[in-house]
Amino acid sequence: MNQPMRYSHKTDPYSSHSNILKLVSSVKKNNLKILDVGCAHGYLARGFQNLGHEVIGIEIDKKAAQVAQDYCQQVFVCNLDLQIPKLEQESFDLIVFGDIIEHLKNPAQVLNSFLPALKRDGEVIISVPNIANIYVRLSLLLGKFDYADKGILDKTHLRFYTLKTFQKFVKKAGLKIKRIETTPIPLPLVFPSTAKGKPLNFLHQINYFFAKLWRTLFGFQFVILAKKIS
Repeated sequence: MNQPMRYSHKTDPYSSHSNILKLVSSVKKNNLKILDVGCAHGYLARGFQNLGHEVIGIEIDKKAAQVAQDYCQQVFVCNLDLQIPKLEQESFDLIVFGDIIEHLKNPAQVLNSFLPALKRDGEVIISVPNIANIYVRLSLLLGKFDYADKGILDKTHLRFYTLKTFQKFVKKAGLKIKRIETTPIPLPLVFPSTAKGKPLNFLHQINYFFAKLWRTLFGFQFVILAKKIS
């Protein structure tokens, strides 16, 4: 989080954003108090608000935070590599780290710093890109490891995870994993004709099928729902 991340809302039904919203919808509780870490312009917060939940956001970019305030009760503007906002202990039902921990210098320290603010029966949702995706593997085979503006090799990524190391990261924080969701390579971003409702959408559906079938190889991102162990 050394610099503002200007990401857009991921509207694809198989994206990390869609999976996070589905996981929140699956929580059988009303009026949740949610902490959205790295809330950006409030893409997820708006969805949480529409589900009837109260949202507190944290964002490094002041301009993005101003937009997110429309969907959050409060937004803390801070760089998590430098400071953690003071939060009331055991005050949140759910803490969401959507596409954020890979940008942090010390993600384990940041995660552990937030856990005291989670209720005893609270849950955490975390999403990260899969560094072992077939695209990266083939690139390495060809001797390439080129950073980009977006994607798995986003130039602002400081940490990289496989499914195994991601699970280890979550468990080491004292969290019990309840569900693991997998997203496919976002074909519609490269080939718009594969988007939902478009003629070649079946190719994206096949893409998703392989991501679910062999997630360590074809998975683009992993989304974990974990519970605090009291």
